[in-house]
Amino acid sequence: MTAYVFQAYPKWKYHPSGEARVVKNEGEEVKLGPWWFDTPLERDTAITVALSEVVQAQAEPSAVEAPKTRPRPRKTVTPALD
Repeated sequence: MTAYVFQAYPKWKYHPSGEARVVKNEGEEVKLGPWWFDTPLERDTAITVALSEVVQAQAEPSAVEAPKTRPRPRKTVTPALD
């Protein structure tokens, strides 16, 4: 019986969209880009972190204040005197 020898490739990669692919070497893995993960758990964790950052950013008051506008003057209507 021979001893187990770890081989890094081929391996599965998981995308936040739910897509999964097998890559045959490091070059293929690099071409996929940064949003591909080694396990579904890593993928789900990355999604959770990204969503929490979006929610937090929306909850924080904006550093840019809305322009202060003056209310438009109302037109007054004077009743006609007969």
